[in-house]
Amino acid sequence: MALDIAIDHGVPEVRLEDHEELGETTAWLLLGLAVVQGWFYATENRAKVINLLMTLGSTAVLGVLLATAYHGGELVYKLGVNVG
Repeated sequence: MALDIAIDHGVPEVRLEDHEELGETTAWLLLGLAVVQGWFYATENRAKVINLLMTLGSTAVLGVLLATAYHGGELVYKLGVNVG
């Protein structure tokens, strides 16, 4: 519904789609990270390499999450999406 309102007010659809795609990517990365982390804990595999990989993966997900939030902020504060 918010997407339709924003498009009706002239917000470029590509900006909205970028934010949506980043949000979906963030969700899938977080799900994947949770599954991998759960598997590591279930198998009690705590090697240093695995800890390093989990740290790098978490850092990458954090970067995507921050990019998603930044794009969302631009939609609201620069383009005025759904601002009364």
